[in-house]
Amino acid sequence: MKLRNLAASLPALAVLFCSAVAYAKSPREIADDLANKGRVGGPDTTLHALECYSKAKDNKCPSLAKLDQDTAKLDGDTIRLADRLDAMSKRLGVLASRLAIPGQVAKTLGAIEVQMVAAQKGAKLAEGVPQFAERAKKLDNSITPALANVRAAKAKADAVARRVEPARKAADKFSGYSAKAALGLRGFSTGVLKFEPDVTYCVQFAVLYHDQEPAESCVQGKADGISAKIDPVVLGMDEVMLALLTDYSVNAPALAGLEAFDAELNGLADLQKKAEALQKRLQPICDALKKLEDKMDAGFTVSIPYLVGHYDIKVSMATILKGSAAIESYIEKAVSDAVWKAAKLFGLGKIVDTLTSKANDAINAILGKMNFTPDLSLSLDPLNKIEAKLPALEAVFPGSFTVPQTLDLNKPDFGLPHVPAGLDLRNIGLGFKGVSTGCATGYTRHLTDLTLGCPR
Repeated sequence: MKLRNLAASLPALAVLFCSAVAYAKSPREIADDLANKGRVGGPDTTLHALECYSKAKDNKCPSLAKLDQDTAKLDGDTIRLADRLDAMSKRLGVLASRLAIPGQVAKTLGAIEVQMVAAQKGAKLAEGVPQFAERAKKLDNSITPALANVRAAKAKADAVARRVEPARKAADKFSGYSAKAALGLRGFSTGVLKFEPDVTYCVQFAVLYHDQEPAESCVQGKADGISAKIDPVVLGMDEVMLALLTDYSVNAPALAGLEAFDAELNGLADLQKKAEALQKRLQPICDALKKLEDKMDAGFTVSIPYLVGHYDIKVSMATILKGSAAIESYIEKAVSDAVWKAAKLFGLGKIVDTLTSKANDAINAILGKMNFTPDLSLSLDPLNKIEAKLPALEAVFPGSFTVPQTLDLNKPDFGLPHVPAGLDLRNIGLGFKGVSTGCATGYTRHLTDLTLGCPR
C-alpha cells in the first residue's frame, strides 16, 4: 500500500476509536452495590455476593478467559500502531513545516526588495546633501547589484515554493490524520480495551451468582454466547491493526528516505534566517532615509530685524540644500519689497548661514549614525540545492492524497480497509454495551443479556 492508501484509512480509525463505549461503574463498585443492597429473599445474600466477587476475577470460564487474552493482544497491537502513527505524524509535521520555508523565504525577499527600492530612492536623495553625498552614492551603487540578486532569489524561491506546495500539503494533511488516528487508537485502548477484563469480570460474577441449576447452566450458556459473538470481531479487528502496521512497514523506507532532504531543508532554514537578518540591517537605513524624505518639506525659520520688531522667514530643507542662490531667490519672491530690503540690510549671508546650519543639524541627527555600507549579500546556493532535489521529493509525495470526507459508521466495516466480508465491527460496541449497561445498575438480575429466559 502506498502512503496515500494508508492516509485514506486514518480518518476512519480516528472516528471509530473515538466512539468507544463509556462505562459508569467499576467491578468493585458493582460488587459493593450488590453487597450493600442485597438480594431479595434472604440475609445470606451479602455473603454470597462477596464470595462471588472474590472468585470471579481469577476464575473466569474458558470463553471469557480467551476473550481477555485476545483483547489484550488487540490492545498491544493498537498501541504499537498508535506509536508508529505518532512517529509518522511528527516526522511529516516537521517536513511540512520545512517545506513551507521556500514560501517564507520568497515573502521575506519580497519585503527586502521593497526595502531596497526605498533605500535606493532615499540614497539618491541623500546624494544632494553635501556632507553625505559621497557615502550616499556608494550606498546607491551597492544596492543596484544587491537588488538584482534579491529579485532573482525571490523568483527562484517562488518557483520552488510552487513546486513543493503539493508535497507540503500532502505531508501536512497526512501528519494531521496520523495524529488524530493515533489519538483515537489510544482512546480506544483506554476506554474500551483496557476496561474489557472488567466487563468479562462482571459477566463471570453473574455466572457465579446464579449458582443453582438450571439457572447456572443457562446463564453460563449466555456468557459463552456473548464471548462467541464478540471474540471473533476482536480477532478480526486485530487483523486490521496488523494489516495497517504492515502498510506502515511497506512505506517505512520512503519515510526514512525523507532524511535525504534534511541537508537541503536545513540550508533553506539557514537562508531564511540570513534573509531576516538582512531585513533587520536594512530597516534602520530605510527609516533614516524616510525621515530625510519627510524632512524635505519641513521649514526652518530665521528672524530678521524689521521696523520695531522682527520678521520670521521660513525656508524648506529642499530649498536650503540647493544652496545660497536658491535660498536668496526664494526669500525675495516670498516677502514684500520692504522685508527684502530689511533682509539685505541684516545680511543675506547671515540668513543663509543660519538656515544652512539648522538644516545641517537636522540632517546630521538623521543620517549621522546611519550605516552607509551594510552587508547586502545573500547566497542563492540553498535554493539551487533544493531545486536539484525536487524530482526526488516529488517522487515520495505525488502531490495529493485521496481522503474520504465522510464515513458511515452504520456500515459493518466502518469504512476501514482490510475488513473481510461478513465481519461486523459494530458487534464489539453492541456486545459490550449490552453487558455494561446491566453491570452499571448494580443488580445482576438486570443483566438481561445473561438472564433473560433463564429460570430464577
